[in-house]
Formats: sequence, structure tokens, C-alpha cells
Amino acid sequence: MSCDSAAPLQAPPELELDVPLLPELDDDVALLAVPDDEELAPLEALLELTPPVDELEALDDDDAAPTAGSPLHATVTRTRTSGGRFRMHRSVTSVVVPARSWHDTAMRVALVLLLVLGCTTAPPDGDATSSDAGATSGTDAGTASDTGSRRGFVALVGGGSEEDPGVPDSWSEAAYGWVVERSGGGDVMVVAATAQTEWIPNYFRTLGARDAFNVLVESTADADDPALSAQVDAVDAVFLKGGDQWRYVSSWRNTAFLDALHRLYARGGVLAGTSAGGHVLSEVVFDAREGSLYPEDAIRNARAHEATFTEDFLHVLPGTLMDSHVGERGRLFRMAALLALHSVDHPDEDTVVIGVDARTALLVEPDLQAHVVGEGTVILLHRDEDSVVHALDGAPPVATGLRMDVMAEGGTVDLTTRAVTPTSNATTLQVPANPLSATPLTLDGEAAATNTAGSAELVGEDGDPDALSTGGLQVRASTGPLQGAVVVGNALVSSEHVENRVGGVLWALGQGGLGYGVLVDGNGGSAVVDGAGVLRAGSGAPSVLVVDVREVTAVAPSPRPPRQTVTLVGARLHLVAGSVGYRVTDGTVVR
Repeated sequence: MSCDSAAPLQAPPELELDVPLLPELDDDVALLAVPDDEELAPLEALLELTPPVDELEALDDDDAAPTAGSPLHATVTRTRTSGGRFRMHRSVTSVVVPARSWHDTAMRVALVLLLVLGCTTAPPDGDATSSDAGATSGTDAGTASDTGSRRGFVALVGGGSEEDPGVPDSWSEAAYGWVVERSGGGDVMVVAATAQTEWIPNYFRTLGARDAFNVLVESTADADDPALSAQVDAVDAVFLKGGDQWRYVSSWRNTAFLDALHRLYARGGVLAGTSAGGHVLSEVVFDAREGSLYPEDAIRNARAHEATFTEDFLHVLPGTLMDSHVGERGRLFRMAALLALHSVDHPDEDTVVIGVDARTALLVEPDLQAHVVGEGTVILLHRDEDSVVHALDGAPPVATGLRMDVMAEGGTVDLTTRAVTPTSNATTLQVPANPLSATPLTLDGEAAATNTAGSAELVGEDGDPDALSTGGLQVRASTGPLQGAVVVGNALVSSEHVENRVGGVLWALGQGGLGYGVLVDGNGGSAVVDGAGVLRAGSGAPSVLVVDVREVTAVAPSPRPPRQTVTLVGARLHLVAGSVGYRVTDGTVVR
């Protein structure tokens, strides 16, 4: 019988079988032999698989031939899951090995092993698992193509306050409602390491969850409590609140709770997290064990003591490193610095940094197809074969030629291939032709003149802190010596204006007519453009961030006006420092 044609066990809802017991093979599969010439059927057992030891004495010695006796008496109960599959419950009441040659029994065990290890049994009654992840419930997920193992659903939320129930076009209803939908409208466990209000559980219930409840997991002892694991095994989704990701990692690593989360994911459930709760869902976790790494520190010391990683946690999204609150905290700098450090220390790993804005989420299906919902953007940052990365202790980081994709709501990405599909309203970005002219100059990160050094100037970034959110930014022509550029100084000075400055440069580049943008920090930050048109960080200065859009293949405005975000597919990011520079005339890297 081939694997493709293997039929599931067709048992009535409840059936008593007199069958001989075969040796136990592992903790996941119980093997029962149907009498005489009937075929063996592997049964997924949800109850205890190992009968009492004294009833299995005849099978303990591999050389011993079993003696004759009366058959095993077992009760097999069939129940249908919400996904259409069957679960088989076995209750063993007695075990006596029947008359049969040991050789024959071993051969039949081998046959069952082939069936169990080599086949995936289709759902009974002709039900097929849909390949459309959008139509798949949390208990009937698809199969991952890269590993062949079952996957569930993942929601990476960038933080931020949720909307009240019923608010039109709500970002949180789109994100959290997806969690409920993919869980099949089941039960949601909300987990945190500190006491929480009932607001989030109530919100999930409002969105259609059958039930939702808070669980406090403060310590390793809590995480190893069997009662907690049993709770996870009974729910359809787990939502990890924000807070301190190091507390999560240090308390939950190598615990029964983490094992239970893996089981939930493997059976097609939903794992969701916001802010710190999202960080721990990526394969590489920026763990903050020494505290948060501020962007202004990250670009001054590539090995700042706060730059630490954990790589033996959940592993549900292979090859990823998540960052949150990206736009509002200027963390695009930190994303590049973390990627540089991790790439130097792990050159054989091809990691993509996923930066999620507040009030925004990346929603990942079992086949690793993901889409963006919410008010902000999701930025993907990863190396290619031409990238240069340096991470010396005490020196600014270097990361050049990084592929950068900026996705707004409606954009999708295949996390296996990293191919990005923009929204349907995307168009071709108009950029100036190379070479762009440049005159030697120094850009002082604290000087107002720096903002007029390009042929375009970002206006309004230092006024209303919410200018980017409310449509208050403008781009106007400038007569600066850097053709095709927009330049912003004091990039990370004044936290309330960081989103306007960093996000404003990306938005300005998306308006067309520009080839690159430069972000220079204050507090000693500077850049120098030499006679050959090569831009480098000033002597002893922190890294300078450059975004080049001359290879962008698609651009689209924000789907949530008046917010001034933008989709950019195929941009290049350069974090330059020391001797490594960026030639502004043609966008090449100079070492």
C-alpha cells in the first residue's frame, strides 16, 4: 500500500477491539495490530501510551519469544477535531501477548514504522487540507515546504495602544481579529510577566474569541508548572504582551512552557506577540539582557554591551530578527547595527531583520507568506553578496549594500525567498540619472545648514512632533551642492521628532526626483564629501545612514492618509563609518 493511497482508520465513534499489543516505539505513536490478516493501523494516542511494566515483561527481552495468551482488551474512541481530522483515544485494560512468532511481529512493526514515518494520512471522509492559508483554521494549518514540518500562524505586532472596540478602520481590530480568525474563534491565552488588566482578554472576546484570559508567568518555576503547560495545550492561540524580553527569555528558556508553545505552533495554533512579546518570536532574539540598546549608542559602538542575542528560544520564524517601535524611536539605525554585528559573528547565517512600526503588524501564514496591516510600515533589512559589514569593539558599525524593503498595509512578503509584493497602486519611482553631481563639503550633524545641503529639503520635521502622522511634512526644492539628495541632521536628537526625521526622509525619497537620502546624527555626528564625491563619516564620528533609491522597483503612497509613510521595494541602505564610504555620484560603495 503506497503512502498516497493510505486510508485513515475508519472506526465507528466508539469501538472495542481485541488486538495484540506491539512494542512501544516512542512517546507519540501507539501501535495496535488488527487480528489475523488485517493490516496494522497506527493510532495517534492522546492518553498514556505505556501500559504497566509488569504486563509487558514478555516484550522486555528482545531475544525472548512471547508466549501464547488471550488478546489485549482495549477501547478506542474516535473524536473529530475542528479541522476535520480524527484523534484516537486508547484505554488499555489488560495486556497479554497472543500466540504469534516473534519474527512475524517484528516484521509487522517495521511495516508500521514505514507508514508512521513516511506517510501523512489525509483527513477522513475525503476532506482535504486547503493550500489557501487564508481559509485554514488554527487547528488545520498547512505544511511548511522548507522543512516538511507542520507550522502554525505568527503575528508580530510592533507595539502601541490598541483601538477601542468598534473604531472604524481600526489597526488593532485588523491585527488581533486575524489572531482570532486563524485560531478558529477558539480560546486565547494572554501571557505576561507582570500583572495585567482584563482589557486585552475582553478585546479578544469582542473580536470573536470563544474565551480569552490572562496568565501570569513570572518565573522559571511558573514556566515549569505542569498546570500551565496543560492550559497551553488546551488553547488555540497565545498572545505575549509587551514588557521586557529578557525577562521572558531568562525565565522561559528550556522550560515546559516553551515546549508547550512549540506544540501549539506545531499543531497549527497561533503565536502572537506585541513589542517585547514579538521580539521573542523571531529566531534570533535581541534579548536586551543588559537593557535597551538606543540607536544613538548603536551607531557609536558596534559592540555596545547592550547588543546581545539569544538564539535558542522559540525558532518559529527561521532566519529572522525582529525589532519593534521602529519609526517612532528611530530604530532603523539600530536595525542596521544589529544586522552588522550578527552578520560578523555569524557569517554563514542569512538573517533578515524585520522592523515593525507601532500600531502595525506583520501577519505570517504557515507557508511563511506574510502581509502587513496597520498604520505604519514594516521594514525588511538583509545582506546580499556585495554587502560589507564591520563590527569592531569601540568603533562605529559598518553595513553597506543592505537590501531594504519598506512595506505599508496590504504589502506582502514571502519570508522564504524574501520576495516582496507591493500594494496594487504601486508605480515606478522616478529617479535622476547617474552621475549625480557633488561638491566637496562637510555636513555638521548639529548645523541647520546641513538640511539644505541637497537639492531637496524636508520641511516641518522640527515642528509638530506628529507631523508625519498628520500630513504636516513637506518637500521643497533647495540649491544645495548634493544633487538628487535630501539631507537631515540631528537625526536622533529629540526623541519626539525622530519619527519625523527618519520616516520623513523615506517619505521624501518616495515622492520622486531624488536618488538618495542622508541622515546625520547630532552630538558630534558629521559627514564629509570629498572631491571624488565619496561621502564618509567624519573623523571619530558615529555612523552615517544613507538610503539609496536608484534601484527601487516599486513605490506607493500610504494607504492611510494623511499619514506620510511610503512603500519602497528594492532600496539600498548603507551605514558608513571609518574608511568605508558611499559614492554619491553613482551609489557605489568605496572601501
